[in-house]
Amino acid sequence: MIKISNENETANILEYHKKFIMSDWLENVRAEINVSRLIADEQIYNHLNFFINTLIDALRSEETPVLIQKACLISKNHGEQRSKMRDYNLDLIILEYHLLRKVIFETLVNAEVTTVTEKDRRIINSMIDKAIVFMTAEFTKKETEKQKQMETEFEESLARLKLRVTSRDRFLSVASHELKNPLTTLFLQVQLRKRQLLKGNMSLFESDKLKEMLDADLKQLSGLNRLMDDMLDIGRLRTGRLQLNKEQMNLSEIAHAVFERFKSQIEEKCSKFDCGVEENIMVLADVDRVEQVIFNILTSAIKYGEYKLLSAKVFTDKVKGKVYIDIRNKEIENSEIEKKFQTDDRILSSNEESELGLGLSVAKEIIVAHGGEILIDSEVGVGPTFTVRLPLVQPH
Repeated sequence: MIKISNENETANILEYHKKFIMSDWLENVRAEINVSRLIADEQIYNHLNFFINTLIDALRSEETPVLIQKACLISKNHGEQRSKMRDYNLDLIILEYHLLRKVIFETLVNAEVTTVTEKDRRIINSMIDKAIVFMTAEFTKKETEKQKQMETEFEESLARLKLRVTSRDRFLSVASHELKNPLTTLFLQVQLRKRQLLKGNMSLFESDKLKEMLDADLKQLSGLNRLMDDMLDIGRLRTGRLQLNKEQMNLSEIAHAVFERFKSQIEEKCSKFDCGVEENIMVLADVDRVEQVIFNILTSAIKYGEYKLLSAKVFTDKVKGKVYIDIRNKEIENSEIEKKFQTDDRILSSNEESELGLGLSVAKEIIVAHGGEILIDSEVGVGPTFTVRLPLVQPH
């Protein structure tokens, strides 16, 4: 029999049986709390060794403010750790402390202690009760923070989803409109020809006129094909599936080739074309995609600047390591072009949607994927400028 002779005897017994207390407590926790059976022993023990040591110190020297503060910190840390464990809730952690209380008093009984002073009982119960309060406060705080974070993440996800749905709806609306124009033209042309055939008016189908019809049809079909390509690119860009085959290329040669290809259209639609390309500009890029960017920008510049002065410059800033492609129409209103770069189309009214082209949005995303940027700039008396900036490949 272990006989208590002074106020430190309970502390001595707890210290002597500490390993047993911990193992017995672990066994009780495993039996009473199902979720604990999936957690490693070290995670279950967590703060227990430190807490029992603090309890022993309190039995030997009263509940001093220092010891209470220490118990507070230990219990708060325990509450924080438990808050990180899946399926652990406040009731289960409080149960842990009640099981500890039970094991401690059972240990004292099994050690054949004849009496445990009221002072010792008060200290043991007080330290465990305070631990529950400290732990509860910290666990609740962390759970509240987690809940707020989850709510914030949910709201952000919902906002992104709404934006995607809005963007999708806008895209479908714009795509439908752009598809409708050439399809309507083709439909009317075919309908007109059918009526003429039914009337026997074969003069409209002589060789030269038939060639003109076919040329017009091919032009409409070419526009439809280009539109479909843009729609597919938008889909790939928005899902991150756009493949870039980057290689070191001479941008000057590409720009010359695209400008030459556009020469007849530019001469037909614009009053003058001022073109300047610095020679031997090297960039790391996907040749086809860069051609597509220049093509799309020129198409928009011609469309929105018909019969105006068109200027295209390709040059470098070797100090900044940048390549610039500037395409401007000096008489276009900047606001009319800037709208085309709004990928989510938030600034467009229902009437303005019909004027939106997909090509500029595609161009913007392609350049961003190349580590560059594309924007609109404007100066008083000069007009807007499509500016593409790409990293310059420095010569070795």
